[in-house]
Amino acid sequence: MGFFSGFFQPPNQRRFAELLIERLQQAGDPREARFDESEFRIFFTEDGKDAGIAYLSNLYKEYCQLPKDERPKWWSAAIRGALAYRKGIPDDYDDAKPDLRPAVRSRSHLEATRLDAILQGVDFPAVPYEAIGDHLAAAVVYDLPESIAFVNQDQLDRWEATFYEAMETARQNLLEVQCNLISVGQRFYSLAGGDAYDASRLVLIDRIRDLEVEGEHVAMAVNRNTLLLTGSEDNQGLSLMATMAEKHAGEPRPLCPIPLRLVGDEWETWLPPIGHADYLRFKELEIGYLTQEYAMQKQQLDALHEKQKVDQFVATLTGYKKPGELVSSYAVWSNGVATHLPKADEIIFFSKAPPIKRRVAWARALDVVGHLMRPDDAYPPRWLVDEFPTDEQLTAMGGEPF
Repeated sequence: MGFFSGFFQPPNQRRFAELLIERLQQAGDPREARFDESEFRIFFTEDGKDAGIAYLSNLYKEYCQLPKDERPKWWSAAIRGALAYRKGIPDDYDDAKPDLRPAVRSRSHLEATRLDAILQGVDFPAVPYEAIGDHLAAAVVYDLPESIAFVNQDQLDRWEATFYEAMETARQNLLEVQCNLISVGQRFYSLAGGDAYDASRLVLIDRIRDLEVEGEHVAMAVNRNTLLLTGSEDNQGLSLMATMAEKHAGEPRPLCPIPLRLVGDEWETWLPPIGHADYLRFKELEIGYLTQEYAMQKQQLDALHEKQKVDQFVATLTGYKKPGELVSSYAVWSNGVATHLPKADEIIFFSKAPPIKRRVAWARALDVVGHLMRPDDAYPPRWLVDEFPTDEQLTAMGGEPF
């Protein structure tokens, strides 16, 4: 039985990429394809020019989770979506307007694409977006039947339109699309539009504000098809939100399992207060998400520094918990090493000579030695530090041995 069951298992990543390339070629795709196994992506060229990048992780997850009898139908839809680029975006703004939509994505998705382009030495037309809290972004996309195309600044310039104009049109279009609202319990909600724009409905502030909740409105965009809503004072709703975020972990097309709180007309990154029954669960979701985001960014920055021959260290964000303490995160600031620090709960100041290994709360370190920290133009945020604090500054920060 074990031998024959292998025939029904999904292909490995390399074989999956090969199958995708084969099916694209059979469908008449004129582009040349090169598989990058280390990053699990495909580079396309046409007539010697760059013609796109396909990131395969989400596609592969979707495929592997399908029953065997549903995979042929999935392949047909995936290939149609991959070839939708041929249709392009209309040159006339009025023609494009009806099909514009807002698309909420992780900010790291847009930043990783930008860094990828720099690493590959290709042009990257900037994709304008508006920030949603600290970790999400809303961009404008053109909605094709089988896929979407991000509207970049070059396209806006050709239309002679502003990002604000395009986003308002996109927001209004999404507002007019029917969406089911599932209520669980008294004041916990989940959107179920089934159109891959559920998380994007975060931008429909007035519609969300109409929902009755206990306290302030709290939202979580777990993935593109899962938007959860409850109130900041609804303990049962918050517990259910954490449970559903944990349940959906590892599913395709993830966004961010960190809650947002609606303050006025803006979403702000939020956690329940320390001491709340579910604070630890939300804090662990936050640290788990950010350690992965920073790890992916570190990999790209390390490669970029190697290419540019820059001798600087990109520090890791690490989560930890000591007995009797809450879960926390830290980054290491080492003496004599130019370092790009990630945003952490604590900084570990480390020196071999004289021997120092002390942990200090991020906010306290910022108060005392913030002038030594130069912010990078990057997301997730980092700060370049190439000067170690003096003895007096270390004393002023306090902290504890680590």
